[in-house]
Amino acid sequence: MAENELLLPGSSPDAKRMSVEARQEELSLLLSQVKKMTLFDPSLTHVLEQIMEMYTYIRDEVTDQGNAKEELERMGYLLANHGFVDFVYYNVILASEKLENDPGRANLGVSRKLLCNLTDKSESLCKEIEDSRFMETMMKNLSDEKKENDTMSTTLQMLTLYNVLNKCPGSKHQFRKWGGVEVMMNFVQSESNPVKAAALLTVALAADLEADPSQSEHLIGSTESNINYMLWLVDECLKLPGHRTGLIDNYFRFRLDSLLSGLVCLSRNRSNALAIGRNGGLDRFQRILRSENSSLLEIQYTAETIWNLSFQDDNKIILTKNSNLMELVQKLKENKETSIKIAALGICLELFGRVNKERDLVPKHVMISYNWNDKELATKLMKKLQSEGVDVWMDIVEGNMDGDILEKMAHAIENSHAVIVCLSEAYRDSASCRMEATYACKVKKDIIPVRLEEDFEPSGWLGIVVGMKYKYDLTKEFDAQFDKLLTYLRKIISDDQEKYPAASKAKSSGSRQKQGSEDWTCEQVAAWWRDTAHIRCAPVDWLDGRLLAELKRWRKETPEFFLAFSQQKLQLTHPRDLVEFSAAINNL
Repeated sequence: MAENELLLPGSSPDAKRMSVEARQEELSLLLSQVKKMTLFDPSLTHVLEQIMEMYTYIRDEVTDQGNAKEELERMGYLLANHGFVDFVYYNVILASEKLENDPGRANLGVSRKLLCNLTDKSESLCKEIEDSRFMETMMKNLSDEKKENDTMSTTLQMLTLYNVLNKCPGSKHQFRKWGGVEVMMNFVQSESNPVKAAALLTVALAADLEADPSQSEHLIGSTESNINYMLWLVDECLKLPGHRTGLIDNYFRFRLDSLLSGLVCLSRNRSNALAIGRNGGLDRFQRILRSENSSLLEIQYTAETIWNLSFQDDNKIILTKNSNLMELVQKLKENKETSIKIAALGICLELFGRVNKERDLVPKHVMISYNWNDKELATKLMKKLQSEGVDVWMDIVEGNMDGDILEKMAHAIENSHAVIVCLSEAYRDSASCRMEATYACKVKKDIIPVRLEEDFEPSGWLGIVVGMKYKYDLTKEFDAQFDKLLTYLRKIISDDQEKYPAASKAKSSGSRQKQGSEDWTCEQVAAWWRDTAHIRCAPVDWLDGRLLAELKRWRKETPEFFLAFSQQKLQLTHPRDLVEFSAAINNL
């Protein structure tokens, strides 16, 4: 949780004189000393303070933010690699009942500060905590009010959990099983402002609000006080140039992007989205989008929250009447950041309807709508369908869509026989996936639910979209379920060919002609890669003819992007391979 931190000691003079490499060596040395000490060792206090001062210096005084971010990630990695998590677990948590006096209690506080601050910066450290027993232990401590009545330590532990859940989304399921959401909800009505804010953000991120509406009602409350509290914190951030709150309870501050990330999560639920719309959320969002001080991350979260709000009819009315906000959203469609552009396009589609009203639509393929987290099983489904002769449209490269994303998505849906909706929690929580599924409903396409996450049951908007339809469960008995799915798809395709005889005739005629490269399967592209292009490295397994055609266009129109994509995604790092590939694709 970026910069949601306590006030820390001043930066170390030694840290200022050190190079990056020297600081890392010094940190490794300090951590090696920590492992040899006990929590009650007076010298431990000095060592921990040195580590904290090093963190403070990197955070506040390394001028290049990219370098600072990389160095803090490395710092977290070193903490994980040197067993600091185990140190805190065994020497702090298990001994916490004995921590009545300094220095043990002081060392406990500094250790928790380090974990809280660096889990925000380091995925490596979050992963180490996820793989240990530390998460469960922190939740047990928080549930014991007698043991954890210190608001500072409570806030630190909750935000550490938040950071782990945020950087390691797979930990949410276990967090819920351990009763973590219920533990956090005990603090939602806390009289301590930092505790209350930390609890709200953690519950927003971890709770399955779509599957359990009662959790949402608990969050909002009858007076919607908690939504108003979040919006008040946003106001406090907007008062200062750095977009951070002033000190809350004299020791804590929150940053705007963290608060907005919580609103993105909360607004996925209908009740929350309506409450944000009713209570002046749009006014705050307009101020953020107009502010010259807003970061790209703040703009992204703001656009994503507005997008979630736009799915609710009551909010549609408010949004479409707010011409100033809509003008700002329209400008976001030209933003260079793909995530911002996608959100802006999604808002416009949801509010203003179908993209291609004049196009004569002819079904050509089956579309697979999925979340990137489920790529492996979705790709297996795509290849299996292709092997059975079914034409499939599936976006198989994350971030592949450029400025024509809305047009491409709409075209794919409108020209489909049916849309396979891949059921998972990640799909349900994605605004992009929601846009695809709801748009498919708007243009009256057959929705075919396919479960890609074991035991997942669709709820909320996704439950409404799929209704009582049969759900093909590919997590169990893949082949048997696939055969049922294939039988149903062939019936839909056959029915469409009767409705559109011209399309059926063209397809049949085309099958007697030489197949164009745009229609190649992944296997045919792999054969071309080896036999025609003469590229020495192995081809990626997801490159098909449709993407090959896009690459040819990129080569001509955006050669810089073509080069970067070829090097990073296709692993064409050798100059000879790049030349061979460029020449071969140009000859298609």
